[in-house]
Amino acid sequence: MEIKESDTIAAISTPAGTSGIGVIRISGKNAFSIADRIFRGKVKPSLAKTFTAHFGYFIDPATGEKIDEVICLVMRAPKTYTCEDMVEISAHGGVLLLRYLLEKIFLCGARPAEPGEFTKRAFLNGRIDLTQAEAIYDLINARTKSGLKNAFFQLQGGINRKVRKIKEKLMENYSLLEAEIDFPEEGITYYKKDDMLKSLNTIKKKIIKIIDSFEEGKVIKEGIKIAICGKPNVGKSSLLNRLIQKDKAIVSEEPGTTRDLIEAEMMLGGILFQLVDTAGIRKAKNKIEKEGIRRTEKTIKESDFVILVIDYDDIKKGNLTELVKYISNNMRKISSRKSKESRIFIVLNKIDLMNDGDKKSIQDNSLVKISAKTGAGVNLLKKRFIEKIGSFENLYNGEVYLSNLRQKTLLEKSANSITQAEKDLIRNISEEYVAVSLKESIEFLNELTGESLKEEWLDIIFNKFCIGK
Repeated sequence: MEIKESDTIAAISTPAGTSGIGVIRISGKNAFSIADRIFRGKVKPSLAKTFTAHFGYFIDPATGEKIDEVICLVMRAPKTYTCEDMVEISAHGGVLLLRYLLEKIFLCGARPAEPGEFTKRAFLNGRIDLTQAEAIYDLINARTKSGLKNAFFQLQGGINRKVRKIKEKLMENYSLLEAEIDFPEEGITYYKKDDMLKSLNTIKKKIIKIIDSFEEGKVIKEGIKIAICGKPNVGKSSLLNRLIQKDKAIVSEEPGTTRDLIEAEMMLGGILFQLVDTAGIRKAKNKIEKEGIRRTEKTIKESDFVILVIDYDDIKKGNLTELVKYISNNMRKISSRKSKESRIFIVLNKIDLMNDGDKKSIQDNSLVKISAKTGAGVNLLKKRFIEKIGSFENLYNGEVYLSNLRQKTLLEKSANSITQAEKDLIRNISEEYVAVSLKESIEFLNELTGESLKEEWLDIIFNKFCIGK
């Protein structure tokens, strides 16, 4: 795949807004000649050594008037971000000033860069593959420490290396089939069916292992989603407000006040928690309540963990087992290492209303006893979060975790094509059909890394980036 655009692009790379310093990035064959026209220092950019920074002035190319004091960084192809000649101008970070400087650069022949175009050029010039380009986006937009680590590992080629090894093994099997098809008259058997079936099974297991890391990768990337559930008027909204230390949810004595989902975020121990306050669990009396219950069940299914809020009445009436079963039935499986029940925090609220005798009668240490009203026990609940979920923060151990849905989908398609090849081999169907399935599997992997991808898909992927990256 070749770059269609041969022109030089420029954009402000730093975020919009006033700051101490702002950076303008220029890339392309005319980057140095443009820099010569807008920068005045001891050394012309076109004559400067690569990766050298020079103090000077940004000047009006038409009049020679000084506009700002700047640092000009010169980077020569091919060892640059885009593999093209690049210049970065560090100026004072005023919004109007940076736009004014950029206009002068455009007057010298550069054009405005499109969103993600610098990274797109890095990809098209072969510096990075598509998984690494997507990792750059994830690195910029990471919201958790573990998300940062995983994105950086992917940027270093973590996914690429795994896929490349898998593809090499697939190519070995494909070439054996092609030899069998192309040279039947030579009477040579190029492969043994059992050996190929064993090889394909091993390859498919490696693909499935990467796919299976997606749920955890998604948690690493986006944080932990926790649904706050329970019967009406047990204090779910009060607990949400207490956890985030803001009045986000409406608190009322009237049961069923929360009918719409209320979402909030909380950072704890370096982990992002996405908390969702749900409608009370009960038998619905009307359409509005039915819709609230439906949304609650959907939220439970989408969540990684659930806080089940109960009060002393639930214990006295024996409702706890039924409530845990209800929530467990609506949860999805996210990991073979964590059962559904282990992902439920049971919180006994309103202990401020209980007498000492009632408190002593509850011997279940798995319950976290709190008062959302006074804040008693809430710090213990947060500690339990870290104890139970802390392993997610430490998931990164040098192993890459899949966190991109596009990549997951293509890996699934690749694995399915291998399954079809296995079936055809077992049924002794012609090698041509087996080869077609293996070629499909390889093509899906090529699409994953960007070795074969339509231009419109590139636009979709890179348009997510900000301008200047």
